[in-house]
Amino acid sequence: MRLDLYEEKWKDITNATHRNRVNILVPFDINSTLVTCGTFNGYCEVLDINDITNSIYYESKIFEGPQQDEKSVAFIADRYLLVGKKDDDAKAQDTIYSVVTLWSTLQSQPGGIFSKIAEGSEAIIQSTVRDVEFVDGFQRVSPSESYLFLNAKTDKERKVLVLWMNSSKEKKRDIIRSLQAATIKCCSDQIRPVLVASTIIPSVNGVIWAGVFSAQDQKDPENSALALYDISKVQGQVRGFCPIGGRQCGYE
Repeated sequence: MRLDLYEEKWKDITNATHRNRVNILVPFDINSTLVTCGTFNGYCEVLDINDITNSIYYESKIFEGPQQDEKSVAFIADRYLLVGKKDDDAKAQDTIYSVVTLWSTLQSQPGGIFSKIAEGSEAIIQSTVRDVEFVDGFQRVSPSESYLFLNAKTDKERKVLVLWMNSSKEKKRDIIRSLQAATIKCCSDQIRPVLVASTIIPSVNGVIWAGVFSAQDQKDPENSALALYDISKVQGQVRGFCPIGGRQCGYE
């Protein structure tokens, strides 16, 4: 039996006169669509997941994905597109940055498709930390919960964070305001403050998550370590991260 894979459909997303790099590619299974975004003119497009040559919706100059060659995380959070990335539009004088955004995926949602407008504000999580690197993220179905994992670096320290949101809420504003966060520490033998990779482990008892952590010392034979955590109940806040319009980001 041959198990080779062959392309069924293909779509040209390049342009002869402009370079383009795809930075978001997310299936929206319930809607039978595929959301793709790229750097060319900040476009995003909705494709028929059963026939990617069929473009359902296209919009430019919205810049949902990262414009630089940096890590980011994107997935469908129940019915919205959740994107975690470093703030590309930050200026030198800025002291607060946009790091997580909920985008509408349907015209019937607030602001219409590809809008970050929520009820009375924007669906954004802000941070006073400029240097962030999103490593991983996932969506649980039952219950509907969103998890994001990132590295945060300041002048004083580096740390790994997990952000949690209740994505079962109907309004984008309420999902953002449900934010809970915690610092993930590894390990007892030495500090490894950088997350390299992670995965979720299927379990009937809680939400088990595994992360590979680094001490950022390549000369150390024990530079990296694999650690497991039960992240079923992420509670609390971390300094420097808050929903827009909520409490001040400088407080825990």
